Amino acid sequence: MGFQERLNELLEKRGQVKRNISRAELIRDAVARREAIPSANGALATWTPTDSNGRSPKDTYIVKDEETTKTVDWDSPNNIPMDPETFDMTLSRRSRSSTPST
Repeated sequence: MGFQERLNELLEKRGQVKRNISRAELIRDAVARREAIPSANGALATWTPTDSNGRSPKDTYIVKDEETTKTVDWDSPNNIPMDPETFDMTLSRRSRSSTPST
């Protein structure tokens, strides 16, 4: 099973995942959940709560494959390569341990 199929399977287990929603729906939902507010110029403004465990750019991995080898700046210290096999193993473990949230 390829990546896209596994991702679709994982998302289906999650239940209330929305895909490819319109900009208006995205803004309406984020505002309704108090995750963001519309700014004066129409942009969606959000913030990071003080108790957030925000991710560092150095915690971000990118699968280094035929496509990304050509399109990602691998000289940047924030672009940490991961081989496709490691990604597949990680995704597989994550999908086995995933339980739908309520």
